[in-house]
Amino acid sequence: MGFKQNLFTIAVTVVVTLTAFPTLIGLAKLAETGYFPVLQPLTVTRSVRTSDEGVVIYGRVQKTRDCQFENVSFYKKTRFGDELVSAERLKPPKVESNPVGATVFGPWKVDVTKEELEAITTIKALHRCHPLYLTESIIYNGGKGQ
Repeated sequence: MGFKQNLFTIAVTVVVTLTAFPTLIGLAKLAETGYFPVLQPLTVTRSVRTSDEGVVIYGRVQKTRDCQFENVSFYKKTRFGDELVSAERLKPPKVESNPVGATVFGPWKVDVTKEELEAITTIKALHRCHPLYLTESIIYNGGKGQ
């Protein structure tokens, strides 16, 4: 009877551990995105319309944590959820990942109109701060508060 009881205890411990770990990781990601972002909200310094109904964005952003840059993504809100928008960096970066402090953002050519940029576009940046997951910073949220 002792062996079966130990086996049951081990099985329950394994199940609880396998369930708790992803939950803790998910909660850590939410907390980090909301309370410890790598980048502060973007200040758009200039946005220029392009001939093909797009916009070129220039701005400034404050980097608060020393994490490795991975990606920037632009999303447009639709009635079905957020839709990934095509974007192109027009000028290659001077460094692979900027140091902590003020930094220049752009220029980025984004396939949204200037009105869509100001009303329904979200910009998210991904950084590698540790080996568990990528840290997301929402740096622009359609002209609304961050």
